[in-house]
Amino acid sequence: MNGLLHPEVEFHWPPVFPFGGLYRGREAGNRQGPTWSNSWEPFQPTEFEQRMDPRVVAASDNEVVVLWRQRGLSPAGERIDTPVLGLYEVRDTKLARAQMFYFDAEGAVEFLERAKAESALVR
Repeated sequence: MNGLLHPEVEFHWPPVFPFGGLYRGREAGNRQGPTWSNSWEPFQPTEFEQRMDPRVVAASDNEVVVLWRQRGLSPAGERIDTPVLGLYEVRDTKLARAQMFYFDAEGAVEFLERAKAESALVR
């Protein structure tokens, strides 16, 4: 993945998420603590939840806006399926900037909190 990232890459996640905030450069790909991957992947057990169904809605020479789906399944069977807009910038043929806009960020955070609590009870 790092070969696809510009050295000055920036990831902008809504601050309401445990992985929220701005991450730059090496910190973006190699940081400790909550990340999108370690937050969502435990709740994406099947191909359906992992599918993002991306659709390009706008593009220019160096930017693209993609509508995609954030899906998850909790241990109790609760599902989430919510749209997200991603604004992506490409520089020198590599991803230089990604900013995500969740239509319902608070609902997604609440889903993650409930799903994590259920996972702790299952163990």
